[in-house]
Amino acid sequence: MPYMAKKVSRVFSSLTYRIGKKFGYEKSYKFDVFFSPILNLIGIYNIENGYMKFRRSITKNKYINGYLQSEKYFISNIDRLKRELTLKDELTGINARFSSIMKFQNSVCVHIRRGDFVDVGGIVCSKEYYIGAVKYMAEKLENAVFYFFSNDIQWVKKNILFPVEVTFIDENNPNYVELILMASCNHFIISNSTFSWWAQFLSGNKEKLVIAPDRWFVDGQREDIYQKGWLIMNKTGEFVLRK
Repeated sequence: MPYMAKKVSRVFSSLTYRIGKKFGYEKSYKFDVFFSPILNLIGIYNIENGYMKFRRSITKNKYINGYLQSEKYFISNIDRLKRELTLKDELTGINARFSSIMKFQNSVCVHIRRGDFVDVGGIVCSKEYYIGAVKYMAEKLENAVFYFFSNDIQWVKKNILFPVEVTFIDENNPNYVELILMASCNHFIISNSTFSWWAQFLSGNKEKLVIAPDRWFVDGQREDIYQKGWLIMNKTGEFVLRK
């Protein structure tokens, strides 16, 4: 069953991708919505096009594939989820100091995703997006302190000149430590990245400001990714209204 479910899921994902590439995101989403109840019935859950409502299956085993990148999947268990997504061991050294300081500042996590996004031709947020977002946060927040995270931090240091003093987190941390440090901040300028999304989601600040890019995927916008209250900015550094 697991092997067959995985094979069916991959075929379905490939079809969805081809439809989206040829006809656009809306068509691929409708394709997903139409066939999902049938796949759910046999225990296959493909979650790659925004939020999909789960339906009961007739099988004991379930195969789930996708990003689950919508708070609708766990809105009723948010507090429990945040408690469980913590480190078994406390942060140490400079990371512990950073985390402690961030929590008591108007700290702004700025996440710049490059690396694999550049390699595969994905959407990489522009310099203008980050500069515009930093300017806004600097004007909006009193004594804002900016912490920069990236999977290509050396490129960021060399290629983007920011109008404020910034701190680059360049400690060669494991990803899970980097995520906890990012989540220690109180406000967020995120990229179109799952890593960014979870960092801001795990933040304990209920009054956080979050600025997000207006495009997340190459083939169209997944509305479920954007949370209520986010500020949306385009590649020229201007705020836009969500459609």
